[in-house]
Formats: sequence, C-alpha cells, structure tokens
Amino acid sequence: MSLIDTTYFNYEINLPASNYSDIQGFIDRLEPEILQKALGYPLAKLVGAYVALTATDPIKSLVEGDEFTDLSGKVRKWNGLINTGKKSLIAHYVYYYYRRDKVTYTTPMGEKKGTAENSADAEIGNKIMRAWNLMTDELDMMDAYIKTIPELYAAYDPECIGSVNSFDL
Repeated sequence: MSLIDTTYFNYEINLPASNYSDIQGFIDRLEPEILQKALGYPLAKLVGAYVALTATDPIKSLVEGDEFTDLSGKVRKWNGLINTGKKSLIAHYVYYYYRRDKVTYTTPMGEKKGTAENSADAEIGNKIMRAWNLMTDELDMMDAYIKTIPELYAAYDPECIGSVNSFDL
C-alpha cells in the first residue's frame, strides 16, 4: 500500500485524473525507490509499516510530520511524507519521472510525440525541474528534522539525490 495517492498531484504538479489513469503504477514503483534513497533501506522498511504504529512512535512522526527545534535553535515544521495539505516529496519525485516518461511514446518506428489540433509543444524542462527542486527542499527539511533526534532514527542512511536542470541533466 502506498503512502500517497493521486490526490497528491495538485497545484504545480497537477495531473488531471482523466488523462493520467496510469499514475498509480508509477507511484507503486517509485515510492519505495525514493524512500530508500531518502532514508536508507532499514528506515524505509520501517516507514513502509507505519500504519500499525502508535501516535508516539518516531516513524509515525516522520511520516505524518512534527514540529521541531533545529540544531541552530530555530523552531521549524516538518510537514511529513504525507499530510492534509497533500504536499509530499514522494509526489514530486513521482511527478518528475512520470512527466519525463510521458514526453514521448515508443513505437516500432522509434520515439514519437503526439500532436493536438490548435496547440503547440511547450518545453517541459522548467516544470519538472521545479518539481525536483521542491522535492529536494523537502528532503533538506526532513534531514534537518531527523538530525535533531538522531537516536530515534539511527538507521537513517540517505543517498545523494542530486539536482537537475532544465535540460534534464
């Protein structure tokens, strides 16, 4: 069962349900991938089992968010991996790869682009780069949250996620 669902694709990462009916498959495939990259395998595995946890469990706080005082003494809010605002680093990650995949479609004759009447192609680079950058901002906030209570998240072992630019490099 995924943490996020199609309702997380709103505002800047809007994917109208009627046009993007295969998004759940991308969520199912990419959510475990980003959790493992962002948290490390042991902690990602614990997050996957969060629904059975009590309200005081640190994994539940990681998933649902928490207020914390960062290492410089500033009070901050970690929104969690899921929340009522429907903003998640998972959704931004999935959106990036979903939209990147859908720029073309594969045929026996090679990669093709669809055409529509009374429209022109627009570059997708800036839009997916923005989604990626929003994800990395949320990863930074999560990192700050976890580092304030390292004894609770001893299994935290993130990979370098990296950055992208409008050329998808």
